[in-house]
Amino acid sequence: MEKPSKEAAAAPVSLYWDIKMFPVPDGYDARRVGPSIKRNLRKLGYTGPVTIIAIGVLTEVPFGILESLYSTGITLKNVGCTPRDAMSLFIDFYSVAPPPDNMVFLSAPPNCFQPFYYTHVDKLRKKGHYTTLLFARNSQDQKCLWEDNLLLADPGVLEGAKCGETGKPSFWDCDVCHGLRGYGFENFLTHLSTRQHKQLVIKHPS
Repeated sequence: MEKPSKEAAAAPVSLYWDIKMFPVPDGYDARRVGPSIKRNLRKLGYTGPVTIIAIGVLTEVPFGILESLYSTGITLKNVGCTPRDAMSLFIDFYSVAPPPDNMVFLSAPPNCFQPFYYTHVDKLRKKGHYTTLLFARNSQDQKCLWEDNLLLADPGVLEGAKCGETGKPSFWDCDVCHGLRGYGFENFLTHLSTRQHKQLVIKHPS
């Protein structure tokens, strides 16, 4: 990522993270991801509040990693199936933040960029959003992107964060259950095991 303009620097940052296509690096403490990303954004000059949203089929991500991420204020967004490409995943969710806002998309790239991708990104920018796409084309690319743009060797003292930088409690969303929102990681696990959720997963399999 590059240093922001004066206007973008003061705007909030919403980082949408495709956690399945761009997983936490092997051997890396997941609790350090959020603090490291935020510290690196500060180092680049971003001063607005930072929200990190991990999106994906979260039942396919180790729950220990999810719990560590959630404990540091990262929002969990559970979807029913992995789309054919990463951009389709974000198009459904980018409109929730009011402009001006820094919209950062982190994933592997789609196999090819369709014209409507550019249309959506252009719409974002016309609405007043500052949009950045961070894509890794292979494992080495991904490693460099983590190390050079996202993770710092020493993010400081780790503290459990019950709230994000907006001052609101960390939450989770389940898109399988039509955007059901809840609070608390144990409640998230309980929700995934409910009969209603399982029926909807069967109805719309990945």
